[in-house]
Amino acid sequence: MEVKSVVALEGIKMKAFHGVYPEEKEKGTDFMLNIYLDICISSKSLEDDDLSGTVDYQAVYELIVNRMRKSTHLLEKVSYDIGLSVLSLSETIQQVRIQLFKDVSRYMPLCKHAFISHTIKRGDN
Repeated sequence: MEVKSVVALEGIKMKAFHGVYPEEKEKGTDFMLNIYLDICISSKSLEDDDLSGTVDYQAVYELIVNRMRKSTHLLEKVSYDIGLSVLSLSETIQQVRIQLFKDVSRYMPLCKHAFISHTIKRGDN
């Protein structure tokens, strides 16, 4: 039997250097990321209490932090790269949903965040 589950990391906050404006590349901007992984876990893995049958969310976190350190113009590119990389971590991951928020209040004082939301399904590439 397979159990459908969601593994989520919410509120990953860090400063990064994404964007098209020189100031964003020089000073950086605050970002926040939420990620939701739709997974299928075998009941055997659950009964055996075995991490290898599910997703190691510490590995997901480290992948995200490492990718966020690589400067990129488009948030869409960052989010897409993270989604593809996370899917490659485990066959148990069927779908990845990402929300990547960027603090834009420096440029748009009446707006706190701009964000991109992606859903990437296994086999859709």
